[in-house]
Amino acid sequence: MKASTQLDKREIPENITSEALKINLAFTSVDVDIDPKYQILLDVVSNYSGLTRQAEQLLKELNHPYRNLEYVAQELWRYCVKNYSLYINHPGVVKICELIAETFLMIIKESRQPRVKTLASDHLLGFIDKLSQSELNSLVTLVPFFRSFFGKILLLDSEALYYLLSSYYQVRKSIQRILEITDDRETYEVVAKLVRRWLSETYNFWLSQEDVMTWFMTQVKNKIPTETIAKTFSFLSHEELTRLRDEINSIPEDKEPREALEQMLNYPNFRDIVEKYRKIPEEIAELVDQSERYRIKLMMLFKLMEIKGLESIHEETLREINYCIGDLIRSEDVGGLKSFLEQTFAILLDSLKKYPESALNCVRTIGKEIIPTK
Repeated sequence: MKASTQLDKREIPENITSEALKINLAFTSVDVDIDPKYQILLDVVSNYSGLTRQAEQLLKELNHPYRNLEYVAQELWRYCVKNYSLYINHPGVVKICELIAETFLMIIKESRQPRVKTLASDHLLGFIDKLSQSELNSLVTLVPFFRSFFGKILLLDSEALYYLLSSYYQVRKSIQRILEITDDRETYEVVAKLVRRWLSETYNFWLSQEDVMTWFMTQVKNKIPTETIAKTFSFLSHEELTRLRDEINSIPEDKEPREALEQMLNYPNFRDIVEKYRKIPEEIAELVDQSERYRIKLMMLFKLMEIKGLESIHEETLREINYCIGDLIRSEDVGGLKSFLEQTFAILLDSLKKYPESALNCVRTIGKEIIPTK
């Protein structure tokens, strides 16, 4: 059943000169009916004309047969942030939060673009993080929502769950805050199942990647003692990840949920592992002589750019590469630069679309250092 609320067709801006784009916009310009379940999102902002227009545009796109999911994700996040003080005290706050979370999850599952899935995942967990920081009375009211939300996360397949696991935001702090204000056993049971799967999927994912400690040992050969490398990379080694996974799996599923959670919430999560990867280049640079420092560090930075799961630090890694490039070029002989530059440009070419500014800064740095050597 469709609502009686109907929004106008997409307008075609007068300044568009492309006939192909005009045809596309005309083809996708249809009358849009708003599903009745979303009416409450309009009710929240009904006293504010500007906010109402923004909400209408969001719902128009969400209910459009050719909807732009990236636009929906961005505008829904704007709605979450700008209207927080309005919906958090609304009598229908649980329903409102369910609709918002449901929409973000839909985008994660339906979008074919990894970038959009990542965007929706970050916004969804950012939304959960914001809600978990609400004052006590609001948080207590939201317990049924959180319980339902965590249950829905449990039903996601591994591919969809990956985008939440690898998000900038992590659910651990939100979970800890929620559990502080409720003794509801059902909530504890759902959260315990979620954390168990969350950690198990995390360790299985990193075990599916190349063992970075083994890779590094083959690269440096005898330049760094094996025991020193093992100590530096121990947190990331397959041996350690296997140990963590086996410990999680050994926790009885019928264990008292509160006790199980107290135990599992102390284990490293996906973000902890990413953070360790972020620190590794600087740590290993300290293990070698000054003459080898920049080359070893850059080698590790290049490796980080290849590793799936580290997308959240790839732009930062590119900036770090930029800082190191000049120093290495100045310290290397011309003959030794060839393979280094080939590898650098291969990475920059792959990164250009995702991180154009950072990639171009690297190219500019290389140019400034190479040209004076002629």
